[in-house]
Amino acid sequence: MRSGRIISTIIVVLFLVHPTITTISFNAFNCQTIDGTDRLYDDLEIICHQGKHSLFSLGVALPSILVWGLGIPTIAFFLIFQHRKQLNLLDIKAKYGFLYSGYRNP
Repeated sequence: MRSGRIISTIIVVLFLVHPTITTISFNAFNCQTIDGTDRLYDDLEIICHQGKHSLFSLGVALPSILVWGLGIPTIAFFLIFQHRKQLNLLDIKAKYGFLYSGYRNP
């Protein structure tokens, strides 16, 4: 039962930080045009798609969007799908109940 609490805690923490990390990652691509130059909305001193911004947006933000923005929900879906016939078992509910407890059975 202890491993169920650890897994449940990890899932809750991942879903709590998920919106923040995803928003920060998408903000790396949020540019606006000022005087004919694309600048990062969060820091207008940074010119978009050049130098460090290009490296950060493609090397850090894009992989972060793929891992956090798409990966975490996809893994959650597959965990529920894998245990779909056992969702009423106490051990499964202790581990993954946070992911599906608000839904009704069809």
